[in-house]
Amino acid sequence: MDRGTRIVIIGAGPAGLSAADTLHGLGYRNITVLERSSGRVGGKCLTVEFQGQKVERGAVFVLAGNAATEALLYREGLTTRAACPLTHIDAAGQTRPFGVPKSPSKLLEKTAEYARLGALLVKHRKLIAGGLGDADAGSLRDLATPMGEWVKAHRLRSLEELGLPLLRAFGFGLDEQKIPALYGMKVLPQLIRGRDVRALWDLSRIELRQVEEGYGELWRRVARPLNVKTGVAVAGIERAPSGITVLAGGEAIRCDHVILACPLDEALSFLDVSPEERELFSAIRWLSVFQAVARVEGIGEALLLDKNHSLEAAGHPVTALRYVRDEPLYYLFGYRPEGLDEEAIEANIRADVEGLGGRVEGPVGVTSWKYFPHYESREVEAGYHGRLEGLQGKRHTWYVGEIMANIGVDSAVTYARRLVDKAFGDKPSRGKGSK
Repeated sequence: MDRGTRIVIIGAGPAGLSAADTLHGLGYRNITVLERSSGRVGGKCLTVEFQGQKVERGAVFVLAGNAATEALLYREGLTTRAACPLTHIDAAGQTRPFGVPKSPSKLLEKTAEYARLGALLVKHRKLIAGGLGDADAGSLRDLATPMGEWVKAHRLRSLEELGLPLLRAFGFGLDEQKIPALYGMKVLPQLIRGRDVRALWDLSRIELRQVEEGYGELWRRVARPLNVKTGVAVAGIERAPSGITVLAGGEAIRCDHVILACPLDEALSFLDVSPEERELFSAIRWLSVFQAVARVEGIGEALLLDKNHSLEAAGHPVTALRYVRDEPLYYLFGYRPEGLDEEAIEANIRADVEGLGGRVEGPVGVTSWKYFPHYESREVEAGYHGRLEGLQGKRHTWYVGEIMANIGVDSAVTYARRLVDKAFGDKPSRGKGSK
């Protein structure tokens, strides 16, 4: 493809910047990234100053299997540090290290469970190797089942007792929210370095790391050589056989291709959508979550608050993580019920910390997010992800982001890089072009 091709990318989060960075590496120079946030990039990778320390108000962990993110961190000269080891704490205040079951399985039982999990990883290998749209019909029938029900049906006791609390802490939803197992299965290999599935035998070996300089700094550095315009809202996108016009910031920007790295359901307000795009975009669902930072004294370093892992306890933190070892600054995450304001969430945090025998000193900074774009079980089984994938390249339009890749920074980065390599590399796929 001509390296002078004009490409506009909507959204400067990890997916949009990864797409732009990959295009830049392929030699494309006529790339424009439009970001509606004023003065910053990175989407939900948001690092801020709080009481003199850099803390995260969005994405917080780099997982052991996050190869694409680790490669970017290395390239940009950034470092990671080990996160504090996780500890479960139940309603009675009893604690146990993460990865240690409430009651150990017998060797024969665990071996059989591990064999079942291995068989499932093989069965769903197309999903694991590709994007969400690459799952075959057999995988979709199985993985449309809500995650909590799915682990019970497959008798995966260790995953139910140890893996699901971690996924809830990562924002994969509470059991009552019935998130399809598709999304949990897709992320499993990212939990282990080198994607060595033998490590799933002992979940206590899962490595969690944090970016020393802050996740937001990574995307600030990635964006430096790129043409990124922040504080620019897109008012319209008109796609015609002769080219695409993006109306943004009072300008009419002409381009040959557009990459949507923004929430696709929000694109309904400015994109000249086809009937199929409207159907697929309108069905996307989100979770409402909060993330908070506070100075906390007198509690453990990294807690999974098991008593809050239910919809009844929404508005309370499901996890409290000490962000830096030499400062009692904590990152707290939870699910936000409709109508609950940030003042009430702060009150819940203070009450939960006091219930653990600790205290919150000073203000609590609460940030609410629209989080985790996904389809519900009916749409997953009906192949909505595959239908989205089938639209790639039509009307010179491409889609990246978590609805294509799965929740998580590395999923978004990996998918965006693969798509751009395939569509715009030296041997682009025979896409749908201008159909």
